[in-house]
Amino acid sequence: VEKAVELYKVLSSSCQAFASEVLNGDTDMIAYTGLLLTKRPDLQCAAMNKIVLMLSTCSGDDFSWFTKKGSGLDACYTLLCRCMADSGGTYQEFLTAGGKSKSSPSRDVIELCKIVFLQSLER
Repeated sequence: VEKAVELYKVLSSSCQAFASEVLNGDTDMIAYTGLLLTKRPDLQCAAMNKIVLMLSTCSGDDFSWFTKKGSGLDACYTLLCRCMADSGGTYQEFLTAGGKSKSSPSRDVIELCKIVFLQSLER
């Protein structure tokens, strides 16, 4: 499974047509986790939007995979940590600063990470 995630990451990073096909098709958590690992905020946000939709309806096995160590939820946490490190402050400071000195894609990524975590906790 880890190799499949890495493959989705590499292909999505280098081929926009592939990334579009993944996002527009009927794929799974593994594919979306691969998109989370790209360094492209547009793909990360699109993948997290899909993950949020899937979290409430996915099977127990898919949810179990997504939440186990080293899987999708870990990727989301790592992404959140990277964005927070780039912002140079705490989450609250980041939100109160607004969009003045922060890029909008990073803000969107952080907010979507928060939603993914909340959805996972609710389930």
